[in-house]
Amino acid sequence: QRLIAEVNQRLPLEIGDEDVENFSRFLQFHSLTRPEGEAALKQFLNQQQQSRSVWWRWLLHNYLFMRIPLLHPHRMLQRLLPHVELFYRRPFWLATLAAGACGLLFASRQWQTFLHTFLHFFTLEGALLAGGTLVVTKCLHELGHAFTCTRYGARVSTLGVALLVLMPV
Repeated sequence: QRLIAEVNQRLPLEIGDEDVENFSRFLQFHSLTRPEGEAALKQFLNQQQQSRSVWWRWLLHNYLFMRIPLLHPHRMLQRLLPHVELFYRRPFWLATLAAGACGLLFASRQWQTFLHTFLHFFTLEGALLAGGTLVVTKCLHELGHAFTCTRYGARVSTLGVALLVLMPV
């Protein structure tokens, strides 16, 4: 009752016994309290048993999105960060824009030859080359995110593969 009176006095809202009971159940359900005694132990064991699931049931509910952690890269990223700092500087971005503009210019000058090279991707060798290029590019892209997180002080706990409907993303 004292808690209800104090909350009602200090805050611009009105609470009652039911609100306090609901809040208490919420805290207990989400393990945000420090329970003690035999009843608390039984409640904890019950929650633990309910959270266990059989592997096929887990797969049935989680096949749309799965994560496969491969590395714990935090120390490696911190050690290599000084070597990739140049990618965050203005001259690198200007050089990248200049290289892109030159690429567009040179491709436009030989547009028909450029278009005919796309037929190569419909061969087995071309498909493997495109797939390999995509994998390497995706890995470098994700490493860029990891280095940026490390640069701004965030911890990168794991690097791995995510499967979205069993396709790597």
